[in-house]
Amino acid sequence: MNYDPDIERFFQELKSGRAAADEADAAAASSGPSIPKRIVVLAEPDGDVVAHYTEFGKFAGEFVRVQNDEIYFHYAGDERRWHVNKSMSAFCEAAEIFNRCCELHADDEDSENEAVWSVIATQMRREFESIEPLGDAETALWSATVNDTEGGLLSLY
Repeated sequence: MNYDPDIERFFQELKSGRAAADEADAAAASSGPSIPKRIVVLAEPDGDVVAHYTEFGKFAGEFVRVQNDEIYFHYAGDERRWHVNKSMSAFCEAAEIFNRCCELHADDEDSENEAVWSVIATQMRREFESIEPLGDAETALWSATVNDTEGGLLSLY
């Protein structure tokens, strides 16, 4: 069998990606089981990946920084990309808002009270818009997230 550097690089990338996902899973698990959804910003980017999204402590998606420094999100196994923010600093602020909202309202997910969700969505919209405009709910993650929250689902779209 011949040595193939491309295959070696593939397995190294696969290994490093899984290690980073495991770190994100561990960080999410250490935040407590009562917070089912969390964005874990990586201390050091893993290539283009700057953060992971976890659900119930399991890796569910990743945030990547593209060449113009904008941040995009996609779920694991899904090719669709959602625009998130125009810069890393804006993304970090927005991730804090999302995480704080998840911490404060983790127990509200079973509520069907429309007034509760309306207040949460209004608060999220105001805080996200203080960073930058939300954009179109068909392509922009925070706008879709706010729309889903209005409908009673506190989750990334």
